[in-house]
Amino acid sequence: MKKVIQITITERCNLNCVYCYENDRNTNIMSIDLAKEIIIKSFIEFSNIDFLEFDFHGGEIALTFDFIKELCEWTWSKKWNVPYIFHATTNGTLIHGDIQNWFSANAKRFSLGLSLDGNKYMHDLNRSCSYDLIDLDFFAKTYPYQPIKMTISPQTLPYLFNGVIDIYSKGFLLSANLAYGMNWDDNKLKTIYQSQLLELANWHLENPNNDLTSLIVDRGLSRLGHCIHHNQIQVHHKWCGTGENMCCYSVGGDKLPCQMFNSSSNTHYCKELLSQNNWIDIQVSNECKNCPILSICPSCYGTNYIKTKKIIKCADGLCEYRKIEAIASSYFYGKAITSNIKHKALTEYTSIQKAYMAIAIDYIQKTLL
Repeated sequence: MKKVIQITITERCNLNCVYCYENDRNTNIMSIDLAKEIIIKSFIEFSNIDFLEFDFHGGEIALTFDFIKELCEWTWSKKWNVPYIFHATTNGTLIHGDIQNWFSANAKRFSLGLSLDGNKYMHDLNRSCSYDLIDLDFFAKTYPYQPIKMTISPQTLPYLFNGVIDIYSKGFLLSANLAYGMNWDDNKLKTIYQSQLLELANWHLENPNNDLTSLIVDRGLSRLGHCIHHNQIQVHHKWCGTGENMCCYSVGGDKLPCQMFNSSSNTHYCKELLSQNNWIDIQVSNECKNCPILSICPSCYGTNYIKTKKIIKCADGLCEYRKIEAIASSYFYGKAITSNIKHKALTEYTSIQKAYMAIAIDYIQKTLL
């Protein structure tokens, strides 16, 4: 079992992305002594865990490179009772020269992810015209197995397919998601998303050796099919590690369920969430209980809380888009299962799981189309 410890080391950033949810950004930086204290405490608290991952979070982490260097080298100089790695996601604009050399030298014990929002046109729309400031070759060569983090805004949605293909053509893996906290109400955007995902699903069918993007990947179709076949009530399954396999420390040292709660001033509520044993019961709202894809919905607790001060109601405006994703995923897996092509995406499934997937695919197409 792995535990992810997110450490918010700075709230500063050198970009102004269109979808940034950190509206209260300031110049605060975590003290090095507090960071060391968190490292020590984590090794003690999670001594029974198989593996620890310390994720540096910002802001832009490269603005505090000296902090990262000192903390990592201090940690590496000590002996700990649990295997671990450091990780961070960066906008890439400052990873050059000595900073780049340090990350390259420590690539086996520090994984560095890159935020890249598609091709140059898309990325510059979203992320302050910063595409040309990034050394893409460095990330491709140094971290070939670290997926690109691609965020899709309403402005870049019409170019989604081309952006995905551009990233794949550069040799990257890809994890993509729609931006939280933006206005997705326009029905034209939903139509565009449907067409873009259909095009993407067909491309994946034609390229069976490629890894799937997170927009198409199975989110539990066999589990959904099992519920339907056995006439079981759908139960929402927690999609992320928030509050259980993951926790986050703010710049000031407050312990939070994840980084999405960084803007929360209600530390008592966050402590309450961290102590929960059953997140399934507190997540599902009355509005969600009758949803046909309840058991495979990746609702974001932090976004819900930012919008409503509660995590039990889906409040990110993406419900219809999640249904569109479910349709695209069921289309892809339906075609992949019935074709004669040995697709990489199906290698991990048993024949029984595929049978349950087929039930879920038929159900989704009947209820959502």
